Amino acid sequence: MDEQREIIDIFTSQCNTCLNEKGIFPYPLIWEEGTKFNIGIMDVPPQEVTKFAMDALLLKGANRVIWGLDRINKNPEENNIESNSFLTVFYFSEEGWKYGIIEYEYPDLQAIDWDNEHWNEIMEDEIIGFFEHTIHLRDKK
Repeated sequence: MDEQREIIDIFTSQCNTCLNEKGIFPYPLIWEEGTKFNIGIMDVPPQEVTKFAMDALLLKGANRVIWGLDRINKNPEENNIESNSFLTVFYFSEEGWKYGIIEYEYPDLQAIDWDNEHWNEIMEDEIIGFFEHTIHLRDKK
């Protein structure tokens, strides 16, 4: 199994584990340090999941990190998603950032869709915003 597929398969398995009638929670987070996979099941607000993922990437030296944040579909026709609920997937590897979504209706979870341009743009903006906010806070010190 190729290494990229392995971390994505572990992540997807954790999404299935966390899926319940209310959504995908706690949030799944997987990061790889060297040859070791670390699995986090995060019972914290969404912004804390992203902060922890970035800490794993930037401070712990993770080679790859993947995490998801549960969302509600308020405008199906605008964002090309059929399900009412979905998970946004953030993935970083040596190849750079990749974004996707997992649509679900309990108890069924679909495969990751890496090609939703609407949400890929939103998630990229969220990552850029995270870095801009972090730099702004550091500059205030």
